[in-house]
Amino acid sequence: MLAKTLFAIISTFCATAFTHAESQPFTPTHAYQTLNTFIDGQALYVLGGKLSGEQPLSQMFLLDLSTSWSTSSPVFKKLPDGYGDYSMPNVLTSDQQTWFILSNGIAYAYKFETSSWKTLTQDSDINKNHGNAAATDPETGLIYVPNGYSDWWTGEKTMMIYDAADKAFHYDSMQPSMLNMNLYTAAWSPDLKGMLIFGGLNFKTNITTNDLLLYHPSDGWRLLETKGDIPPPRRSHCFVPAHSGSKMVLFGGRSNPTTSLLESSPTLGDLYILDVPSLTWTRGSDADSTGARWGHACAMSNDYFVAWGGVPMSDAAILNQTIVYNLKTASWTTEYVYSPPPNQADKKAIAIGCGAAGGVLLLVAVILVFRRHQAKERRPPAEIVEVPQVIQVVLPSPYPVSLPMHLQGPPHVALVPFDPMQQQNGYPPVNTVSAMASPLSTRLTATPSPPASHMFSNSANANTNVV
Repeated sequence: MLAKTLFAIISTFCATAFTHAESQPFTPTHAYQTLNTFIDGQALYVLGGKLSGEQPLSQMFLLDLSTSWSTSSPVFKKLPDGYGDYSMPNVLTSDQQTWFILSNGIAYAYKFETSSWKTLTQDSDINKNHGNAAATDPETGLIYVPNGYSDWWTGEKTMMIYDAADKAFHYDSMQPSMLNMNLYTAAWSPDLKGMLIFGGLNFKTNITTNDLLLYHPSDGWRLLETKGDIPPPRRSHCFVPAHSGSKMVLFGGRSNPTTSLLESSPTLGDLYILDVPSLTWTRGSDADSTGARWGHACAMSNDYFVAWGGVPMSDAAILNQTIVYNLKTASWTTEYVYSPPPNQADKKAIAIGCGAAGGVLLLVAVILVFRRHQAKERRPPAEIVEVPQVIQVVLPSPYPVSLPMHLQGPPHVALVPFDPMQQQNGYPPVNTVSAMASPLSTRLTATPSPPASHMFSNSANANTNVV
């Protein structure tokens, strides 16, 4: 019994250092507008996405960022399939142990350690529109989703706020200029202590923007004035933190359409780096025609920016190509070179010492088992006592046993939303705002409850601007 206990301790101890060791290499199906997130120096996680306008995929995999590789043979590892959806809000919790995802009116949590899904809540007022984003405050653990709630009756949108500590959902007011925006990106800035939002498409006017907004939990919304090589407007791009959030890397996407059709929007391959403390943009090297893309997944790992998937400049085929940009040399490269981030040095030491610690514990277990065996040999034989035979009787349960309702049924597949141009009649008139509001005077000071659920749904509020 003691040996089994020690073996279990060794297994658990080592398993935490090699969470994905059991994952097998594979080649993922190429996709665009995936749900994706990353952990610096560990992995880029990818879920779902679309393939040539077909039903959303349910594949889930990771791109290993804990080892070096070449762009000709990146290290992918398959994970259990998840929920089929695309371009929906998703973000890591502050402890980086759970992946928060909104899909089809349901909030999910995916636990990396156990590879398991959990339903957090289901609400008819959760915004089912595609193209929204999310960000996590690492200090409070709160998750912010702009336009996360959309009242099924009025179409009024509010900010969803999820508290992972007490599993509670709250809401807050939205900046008016954001109410009709989608395909924007969001990232948390530790320096500014708020959520940065860049770009996006106004689906009422089909105009793409290059605004950089800041949402501060205490001060509300404001438009930031930046300097340097300011990027042009774009949507369906990447905007990820680097170097502990002191930098933000912007890459790719689509600009304003050249005709009345969104499909005429040029695909971009330019890269910009924002120095957050000074709010200064610096333009990096452009990707070539095969690297330019929109709807891609991306990550930062030390000095390397990595992008996978998306739609290329020609729109001829969806990419299954991985590209790498070295921030230190300001150039595109074919090699991703791993080096552990500073905050992972201790974890690396634990992983390296796992074998040595396990060997010591195993040796102790062998010695204890051997001594116990010797002690048993020196004991006198125990007296044999006859025990009357007992017949086991199994009584029927007085109540039928069944699974809870939320555990029944297969995973859902996201519904195909309606055309965005058909949803305009479903929204109430939105007041025109000529300038960004300073801290909102209508912010809620108390912790409110999320909007009440209703019996009916309003499909007219759906939005399908995904290009």
